[in-house]
Amino acid sequence: MEVFVNTKKERLGKAQTVLGLVSPETLGITLPHEHLMIDFRIVYQEPKYASDRYKATLPVSMERLEWIRHHRLSCLDNLLLGDEEEAIRESMVFKNEGGGTIIDVSNRSFARDPWALSRISRSTGLNIIMGAGYFLSSSLEKIKQLSIEEIEKEFIKEAFEGVDGSEIKIGVIGELGCSWPLKDEEKKILIAAARAQKVTGIPISIHPGQHPDSPFEIVDALVSAGGEARHIIMGHLERTLLSYELMEKLAKTGCYLEFDGFGKEGYFSSATKADLSIDIPNDHYRINMIMKIIQAGYGDQLLISQDICTKDMLLGYGGYGYAHILKRVVPIMRLKGMREQEDIMRILKNNPQKAFAIF
Repeated sequence: MEVFVNTKKERLGKAQTVLGLVSPETLGITLPHEHLMIDFRIVYQEPKYASDRYKATLPVSMERLEWIRHHRLSCLDNLLLGDEEEAIRESMVFKNEGGGTIIDVSNRSFARDPWALSRISRSTGLNIIMGAGYFLSSSLEKIKQLSIEEIEKEFIKEAFEGVDGSEIKIGVIGELGCSWPLKDEEKKILIAAARAQKVTGIPISIHPGQHPDSPFEIVDALVSAGGEARHIIMGHLERTLLSYELMEKLAKTGCYLEFDGFGKEGYFSSATKADLSIDIPNDHYRINMIMKIIQAGYGDQLLISQDICTKDMLLGYGGYGYAHILKRVVPIMRLKGMREQEDIMRILKNNPQKAFAIF
């Protein structure tokens, strides 16, 4: 692994986009957890009844949104974002509202598409940072066949040389999908990610298990393997840690607290697996929790995003789109008393600059 040391020195303090290294100051307003290109069908849940199974095969349309929004993971077309022109149209709304960078945390399990991301970046003028890794049970059989060293080498190669024979490099390891409790294969991925982080200096983005103890188990596993807590991004917190006390406990580990469900609210539908009973708070709750975290002195660890990963979340299908935070959330933040530069821009610009700078 020593062969890569000099390469890291050349990258220190910069952010790695799909079009090359840039100064973090040029990232601008950043969405740290999104998907522009994703095949999410690995989470498909087949409906029980014939009529619903028929609906599951139909394309997403405005007329079918009521059924789709209650069966989000049971509509195959809803789980595939692969139209580049559509991605350009949708992401340009974010740019036109003042956005600068989208972090696409799609990994190998999601059919990550480096060439499409680079074309979208050139077409829109947006910075795009690409992710890496694996997601939950969809890849565990493959991981069983790989050693920690082989996975670590894969991450390092993708950071320094490029992905799948290209020169398009990753700028974040993740999102790494984790269960509760962690499976052995997931622990293997986390150890490899922590070791690769020591070599590459790029952050690790986490999809935690759906249990309040999961983020703490993951941080402990990463730090024990040599990872830097202050360069770990813990996602999906609003559906995982439902009390301020748990949020503060996690903040004390030093990791980033990512509220990436903006635009989502309510609950996971009863159409999902029976063992899931997960509250999804609304945007006002998220803002209130964020304000409390800022007041406690942890504002430098906050990141926010929308985690768009299905068609029904896009503007073209009646969703909120990539610009929701800028168009709808920021005005509410102002109304609630958040300060423009000290609070709002710190979360939208300053914190991502630090989070995605190679250290």
